[in-house]
Amino acid sequence: MPCSESVVNGICTVCEFDVATWQRDPANDWPRQNLQILVDLVHECRETGKSIGYPAARHYPRHQAIRSIGEQLHAVGGQKAMARMLQLLEAEIGRYDDGDWASCGFVSFCWDGIGTWRP
Repeated sequence: MPCSESVVNGICTVCEFDVATWQRDPANDWPRQNLQILVDLVHECRETGKSIGYPAARHYPRHQAIRSIGEQLHAVGGQKAMARMLQLLEAEIGRYDDGDWASCGFVSFCWDGIGTWRP
């Protein structure tokens, strides 16, 4: 469970997810599932970028899939949840994936405008 290190009254103090919901229903662990999906999407986008010259984030074929994850996170926990997912992503693949590819920065640009999110 990604948020278990800082839980008060069943709520993660970092991203405000309801941790108890995850414990009652492991199939509802969409933050962890989305982390793996996000890792896979970032790797795919990195390879796409290499082949098409690293265009702006919105021009990548998987941009909307990454954005959708950000929208889900925002709906559940706002910007804190989005920021927490970026922390988890960085912990999973590092700030720079494959040399100078800024994985978390790319995701942040995909999420631009969700709520008041700005890269």
